[in-house]
Amino acid sequence: MPIKPAFNDETRLRIVQAMKQKDSIKPDLTMLHNKTGMSIVTIKRALKKMEQMNHFEKFYPLLSAQNSGFEVLATIFMQIDSSKQNKFNEFLEFCKNEPRIISVHRIIGSGKWNLMIRSISRNLENFDTMINQPELNICGNDLVIDNIFFFSTEPIIVNNRRAQIMANIIIKRSEENKKIKKYMTPKRKKLLDCFAEGITLKPNIKQIQKLTKFHAATIKSSLKFLEDEHILKGYAPSINFKSLGVNSLIFDFFTIDFSDIKKLNELKKIIENDENIFHAGAVYGDDTHNFMIMHAYTNVEEYNLNFRQKYFNNKNILNFLKNRMTFFTTSSPLEAKGMWPSISTALLDILLKENGIEK
Repeated sequence: MPIKPAFNDETRLRIVQAMKQKDSIKPDLTMLHNKTGMSIVTIKRALKKMEQMNHFEKFYPLLSAQNSGFEVLATIFMQIDSSKQNKFNEFLEFCKNEPRIISVHRIIGSGKWNLMIRSISRNLENFDTMINQPELNICGNDLVIDNIFFFSTEPIIVNNRRAQIMANIIIKRSEENKKIKKYMTPKRKKLLDCFAEGITLKPNIKQIQKLTKFHAATIKSSLKFLEDEHILKGYAPSINFKSLGVNSLIFDFFTIDFSDIKKLNELKKIIENDENIFHAGAVYGDDTHNFMIMHAYTNVEEYNLNFRQKYFNNKNILNFLKNRMTFFTTSSPLEAKGMWPSISTALLDILLKENGIEK
């Protein structure tokens, strides 16, 4: 895929960089007013309270990896020799400073794997260059005993449901927790319903002007260009999932028959209605697994119950989802990148580095 020239323009890059800063993207208050019937003042107060509860910190721009020239999204499972702590610390330091690495998590689950890395690269050659650097050297390192690679590909059935998951978890927990139930007024519930539906966000032109010193017309035309090129897909909240009680992300891998269109469509319908799934799509890699689902739950018991009820009680789906392999993240030894960093953040960091622009 040819690389589009959109991000060869430093102005556009700096504008997108500025949108990572607090208050550079904001909820569309008019839309929220029209949907909820609440006054703008009331909406602002409710949003402020949600921010004080530490459910979200800011909003950020959603970038298309493919339309920005990045084709390889990799999930790497490793068996690490935990006795080699000094080498592991050097390994983490490299990961911290390598923008192509999105996240690093300790994991438990199927098989011998105890560490997971997710990364984004322009192509397989660029990916190979990264993993063969001496500090990482996944394929020739006595720290890494063994590894397995998966590469995400189209079709993506579900993607970017962070806001919806945040809203659904808060609403569900309000039914179980007296403290949260007291906080969950009807007005805040209405706002969370809007988040769950896919809240409309928009850039704060005045704040971006303040950060970049660019003219408003330059900012608007640059954003329009990125939207027209399908590089800027929209905006999303940066969620603090720990504040919601989500301490583990869950990765399921299966082998499915993509030629069975009837069962595939049935699976799509179930996934699209599963409010805990934030990504599902095809993968290829080192073994026969070819489909991945990523979930967010407050506890493992809830995950097991939901999966059994929605998937394994359906005989068609049970027979369709074969060779299940499941991993649970337990912690991130790389706190600098966060529990659930976005692909968009990694993309922007790579582009800034490629163009010699400081973060």
